[in-house]
Amino acid sequence: MMRRSHRKSRKGCFECKRRHIRCDEQHPQCIACLRADRVCTYPDTQTGVQPTTPVPALASVPSSTGSNSPAVDTAVGTPTSSITSPQTHFTQPVDLFADNGDLIHSDGNCSINFSHLELFNHFTNHYHLLFGDEDNDMPRCQVQVTIKAAFQTPYLMYEILAFSARQLSVEAGPEKCQFYSDQATKLQSRAINMFNSVAPVPDGPNCVGMFLFSTLIGMHLMSDTIAFRDSELDPFLTRFLNYLRLHRGVRAISSNCYNLLIQSELEPVLAWGVKMAGEKGEGHECDAVRQLISEASDLSEDDINASHGAIEHLQFVFDGSGPQQQLGRRVHMAFSWPLLISEAFTELLYQRRPVALIILAYYAAMLHYCRDLWMVGSAGRHIVRLITKFLGSQWTPWLAWPNKVVNDDS
Repeated sequence: MMRRSHRKSRKGCFECKRRHIRCDEQHPQCIACLRADRVCTYPDTQTGVQPTTPVPALASVPSSTGSNSPAVDTAVGTPTSSITSPQTHFTQPVDLFADNGDLIHSDGNCSINFSHLELFNHFTNHYHLLFGDEDNDMPRCQVQVTIKAAFQTPYLMYEILAFSARQLSVEAGPEKCQFYSDQATKLQSRAINMFNSVAPVPDGPNCVGMFLFSTLIGMHLMSDTIAFRDSELDPFLTRFLNYLRLHRGVRAISSNCYNLLIQSELEPVLAWGVKMAGEKGEGHECDAVRQLISEASDLSEDDINASHGAIEHLQFVFDGSGPQQQLGRRVHMAFSWPLLISEAFTELLYQRRPVALIILAYYAAMLHYCRDLWMVGSAGRHIVRLITKFLGSQWTPWLAWPNKVVNDDS
């Protein structure tokens, strides 16, 4: 009996050639290797010689300003989201779900592999590594609710796996760092594309999953935003403002079903958020910047109100998240502030107004309190130094306190 002819893969990876199977030639990892959790390497197109080591992770991507690419803080890993890598090409990831949400494709092939199970297990059993707190019941409760909702919300499941891969890309050794980084990129891209394509309606069955997706994707995008170590302020500020836009867009959809959410298992989390949004700080960390606003002559009344609002929210964050607090609480407070600032204050950041940048430096000092978390590292110190350099010596006295905080590692 004659064998059925097939197209030979002349540029396939070494692993597929060794196993004598057809390679789809996708880069950086073919589907066969991705499913089997094998290292995927391709011949050098010039010499045909197999590389002796896996292709290293990209250390940087072109910035939106067209300037030289910044370095990445190795302590927080390679960023994975499209915010930080606008020119990165995403290959299509292996589907975890069919279009109808089933785990099995219509052709009978299961798309789950051991890598996905590893990522899911890591999220389930190591949430204290992801969120920075092993003893606090709030992260544990929220993770349990998230896992429950993910089985009904495919894009949330993708983001769970993506966020888990993002953390493992920081903790893994050099031989696995690139693999996890690629997984985080593909899975996050798939999560966002699926969320956009299904246009979820904020009703009872969907609202919990939508809210949790907005929370998790926000932390993921933020971790990517602060991972680069730019030499100038503008590239970072562009990424930060893009992060605000994307995160607020997702959160705005889920906020439409607040009345349903408050009756769900998320009621404790939402009640805390409402309290935080309406509270004013009582501490004195922001006293100097309050004085700066009172002396500013170039701010309109709307600008002053927007700046005061940002400061009051920030002082409330400082009150509840000083160095003496548990790391998980500090992280939860710090990552909430960007969602509390008004559009008017965001506009001041777009304009690079000195008062807004100084307030942002105070926020970076707050981030420095979270430096022990994998997704933060030295980001707070770096942002304060970028702002200090950008504003120049004229504004140095107003930045004395943030610089003191980030230079004191005790």
